[in-house]
Amino acid sequence: MFARWSYMTKVVIILNSVTNVIQGIRFTTEPSDQVAALVQSLLWNCEATDDTNVVTYRWTFNSAKLPLHENHVIYSNGSLFIRKVTYNDVGLYVCSASAGGTTVSSRAANLNIAYINPTFSVQPVSQTAILGDNVILSCYIESLPPADVQWTLDGESVTRGEISQNSSGASTLTLYPVMYYHVGTYKCVGSNPLTGVYRYSNDGRLVVQGQPVFLSSLASVSVPVGFQAKFICYFHGNPEPKVTWFMHRATNDDVISKEIMVLFFRFGCCCHLLALNFNILS
Repeated sequence: MFARWSYMTKVVIILNSVTNVIQGIRFTTEPSDQVAALVQSLLWNCEATDDTNVVTYRWTFNSAKLPLHENHVIYSNGSLFIRKVTYNDVGLYVCSASAGGTTVSSRAANLNIAYINPTFSVQPVSQTAILGDNVILSCYIESLPPADVQWTLDGESVTRGEISQNSSGASTLTLYPVMYYHVGTYKCVGSNPLTGVYRYSNDGRLVVQGQPVFLSSLASVSVPVGFQAKFICYFHGNPEPKVTWFMHRATNDDVISKEIMVLFFRFGCCCHLLALNFNILS
């Protein structure tokens, strides 16, 4: 019987201790690390609760009591408001809450100023690739928070390829398989999401070499006798391909009178075959 009473007494004591912990002062919201733009306002939340006593707050900055002035305001709910963040505000902050003669401290939180470096430390590199190869372009600029990085091709947003960016902000553009339409000048554009400042990388020129590739099929045409017929083919190749046209007679009995002129237009990668006064004489 004595052993049973001792056991019950021990259980009651333990339960009472747990109840006291639950009813004591405790944090419901603690400050977390912050990054702010220069002269931006910042609200840092801190809140504690106590079931029986009024909670009061105080903040420390770099292990010393935070000086209160027009730029620093501590609200009655524990929140810290900084009207305009300056470089003097960078450091380590701790929120302390007191109630019923007990004081508890929050976890420490850092405040840093947002920035983006003037130049990219990793730039897109010009390169020559073989048609069908795997091409990887990379860029990186130091920024806090990490920069948002976009890729452009000849001044337009990249729409072909796989773009990836890790947590530090390093960006990679993968082109596989590389095709002739990937040829051009690539550039990275980095922006800090808090400051809105943009930075531009150097140009990286991509050249693709390979066998000629026809981009369209040659279409048949029908024209009246004595009129002009035009055939167009589109192609791409690097080095620049040489274009040769071939013509086959319809039957061995036809006698063909013709005047043919081949025009090669470098822009658009196409060639025109003009058959002037194309007559078939029987």
